[in-house]
Amino acid sequence: MTEEPQSSSPPQAPPQRAAPPTSPGIAERRPVVWPTVIGIILIIVGAGGALSGLWGFIGAWVMTALLPAMAEMEEMQEAIAYLGAWQHLLSAITLALGVFCGLAGVGMVRRRRWSIGATKAWSILKIVIGIAVAGVAAMVQAEAMRNDLNASGGAGSPFAGMASAMAVVTFVLSAAWSAALPVFLLLWLKRSAVKLEIAGWSPISPSEGR
Repeated sequence: MTEEPQSSSPPQAPPQRAAPPTSPGIAERRPVVWPTVIGIILIIVGAGGALSGLWGFIGAWVMTALLPAMAEMEEMQEAIAYLGAWQHLLSAITLALGVFCGLAGVGMVRRRRWSIGATKAWSILKIVIGIAVAGVAAMVQAEAMRNDLNASGGAGSPFAGMASAMAVVTFVLSAAWSAALPVFLLLWLKRSAVKLEIAGWSPISPSEGR
């Protein structure tokens, strides 16, 4: 009886699975969340701006309706009529900006490239309009305080000089608050990492659908 020759090769080990890549350039990049966060913020701010514009229209209408009751206060009537016209204009602009901001937020959430230009445009317009609105609010406050002092006979009191000071404080705080988010967005969108992320977004425009 002959013996079969035995193989001299060692037994092969079972195949091992390749380890996942550890290099940052090879590993799959996790999706960023800032477009969703900023988009939701823009939608909320836009809705608030639209409601603010509507409320401004109501306030201007109320002031105009009260003019007949101020027949003895001719200067007050002229001031309210003048400021009411400005308030109508600024309320219409605020309403339009609110809608525009909301649309930019929707595009940002969907990661559409056009939303970046819309956000930048809204930010610049918001800063300009915010300064104008703050100025009108400060003038209305100063005029109301002066008329109250005149009606109470305190025009020559030390409180008379506080009307202008309070108006300046109101203007500075309102303008700064209005410009806070737009300035942040303009600076954020200039970051190189953000630009790199935006480069991969869809270029579909709002008129071309989702």
